[in-house]
Amino acid sequence: MIQPYQIKEIINDHFNLKIERRTRKRIYCEARFTYYFLCREQTSQKLNKIAREINYNHASVIHGIKMTRILKEVDKKFLKNFNEVRSKVISLNSGDLQKVEVNKPNIIHPYRFRDVKQLRKILVKRG
Repeated sequence: MIQPYQIKEIINDHFNLKIERRTRKRIYCEARFTYYFLCREQTSQKLNKIAREINYNHASVIHGIKMTRILKEVDKKFLKNFNEVRSKVISLNSGDLQKVEVNKPNIIHPYRFRDVKQLRKILVKRG
């Protein structure tokens, strides 16, 4: 089974950055969100263990998983990066190379909304 530090290395290589860095820059946040989601999906680790690997707490992991679900729906660039990293992680986990596509994004521009609550309401209505 794959470990969180292996996923961290894949993401650091893919985005060419260190996700442990404490910053709110979008590229770092999206990389961390991807890390949280993939660790939760591909490993059996608890939230604390996932978060401690990059010096954050369990609440950051919960928030990151929620944001990943939202961003996969609305942001094409995020979805493209997510699918690339996910296919690398799955290939490492299973030992063979395979392309994995997740949802195709619905075209809703996230900056059109005043806050995340309004965006979530629309996404929940769509199902």
